[in-house]
Amino acid sequence: MGITRYIIWTTSYEDTNEIMEILTPHSSVVVSVTDVILCIETTITAGRIRGYVGDDMEMACLEIDAKFVKKLMEAKFIESERKNFQRFLTLTKVPESINEALDLINERGGVEYLSEREITALNRLTNKPS
Repeated sequence: MGITRYIIWTTSYEDTNEIMEILTPHSSVVVSVTDVILCIETTITAGRIRGYVGDDMEMACLEIDAKFVKKLMEAKFIESERKNFQRFLTLTKVPESINEALDLINERGGVEYLSEREITALNRLTNKPS
């Protein structure tokens, strides 16, 4: 299973904190965007996230892809929300085109020097299953 970025909406600050506590051990990056929005990077699926959190907690969990990022960035975030979301994107940055991936491979000296996150992105770009 590859690394995936998710955005999670909750109904309260308390629920956001509880979900962060539950998912932090299973995630490489967890960033709170607002009191009711958090973003995570993880190898677990949305279904597994729901399993860890439980059916009693109200939340929505969506995978973040480049198209979704563009749509979110066009939304009217307040400055602190935009800053937190951009911080998450910076922490989880991966190549978004074959050219970027090739430049990164060249820069690092080979595919074997890419991180798991970068290899997952490369596999997506080349349509190679993880």
